[in-house]
Amino acid sequence: MIYYFLLFLGIYLRILLILKLFQKEVRVVDLSEMNYHESYILARYMYCIGSPILTDATYDKLHDILVEKGELKEYTCRCYEDDPVPIGLLEKFGILRLQKETTKRDTSFLAEDLSTSICKVESMEETYQFFKKFRGASKIVSIKMDGVNIKSEIDKKELKLSLTRGRKAQGFDVTDAMLKLMPKNMFLPGRFVVTGEAFVPQQHLLHFKEKYDSSKHKTTRTSALSILRRYQSYDDKDFEFLKFYAFYADGLGQTVEEMYKHLEDAGFCVPPYMLLEAEPDSYDEFCIWLTEIMDRMYDLQLKVGLPADGLVIQLNDNSIQTKITNQYDERQIAVKFSHWSSKIYDGVITSIIIEQRRVFCCCKVTIEPVITSDGCEAVVINTFNPSFLLNNNLKVGSTIQFARQSGTVNVFCNGTMLDINRKSLED
Repeated sequence: MIYYFLLFLGIYLRILLILKLFQKEVRVVDLSEMNYHESYILARYMYCIGSPILTDATYDKLHDILVEKGELKEYTCRCYEDDPVPIGLLEKFGILRLQKETTKRDTSFLAEDLSTSICKVESMEETYQFFKKFRGASKIVSIKMDGVNIKSEIDKKELKLSLTRGRKAQGFDVTDAMLKLMPKNMFLPGRFVVTGEAFVPQQHLLHFKEKYDSSKHKTTRTSALSILRRYQSYDDKDFEFLKFYAFYADGLGQTVEEMYKHLEDAGFCVPPYMLLEAEPDSYDEFCIWLTEIMDRMYDLQLKVGLPADGLVIQLNDNSIQTKITNQYDERQIAVKFSHWSSKIYDGVITSIIIEQRRVFCCCKVTIEPVITSDGCEAVVINTFNPSFLLNNNLKVGSTIQFARQSGTVNVFCNGTMLDINRKSLED
């Protein structure tokens, strides 16, 4: 209990300090009644708009406690981008950072458009089973963008509304910023919901890091989030470096290929894509065939300079009826191996932290700082159970292997996981 009290006290003091630093934009109020649930929800929102109020280490501790207690599952089990805007908390604590809220715009049309998720595959065998299930059906492959997911309501030439992703809740209103990214001569044959990804190309991150607070521009995604949510703080030159690629518009074409062409004709950029020929029947021939396709798509990704975390392979014919289970549509898969496997990093252990939780021991290690491929600094590695350290003879001064999980958390790699990642990278 003392541990939890000190932790929550530290979180409260840090939030109070940071909010005071924002006194021109935030009305500082008495935060003594803020509980740890409110701290967690508010921290997620502030991180999403590019103004974090907790360090990664403090947030991770708070997250772990909530998971252990089984509290706020609707938040701990989903991406922060899917959180609703905590208007009640923002009003309660006097945070006046909101721009035009979605409540001031009609969201009914976008609310009818239910976003689905893509089932990821991490092996050639899983991919083969997808092709086998839909053998004979035309398929198309495209680069899976890794940016800020945005869906926009567009009526012919007019952008009505743009929201960030919100599968279970309404996302953030970024309409005013997206107006600057719409094609000059945009035209669609009616009213459509266009979904795409916004990002800042890696080569332009330095521009923002030198010009603004570098903590808000660590990655191509966080940089885009900051610009979209705080567009008034950025000039026209900055917006030249913010890109938007459209990849879906329901009803715009009978096939995915037709949809891409219609989006291009309307002035949008679309991810590099390729219509696939009939796949080989045998597994061995399929592996060779798919490897060549993945290599070609990866070369396209590097040539265009896109932030990507995989490939999307889907049925080309939109008229084919498929099942949707738990928001996952079986008509498409996300390829997450080979060039898009989680990268394995090496770090030198500087300390070992073992915490006794309610029913088990939790173990973490600190390492000498390692800069990961997304530009973030890795310092803390989750090793879960202390037995992992003992079984692998890891101690202070040892080298530990880790990967970035979901692009945010550093986790210890050992045994099967390490073998799979390395084998995938070698292939």
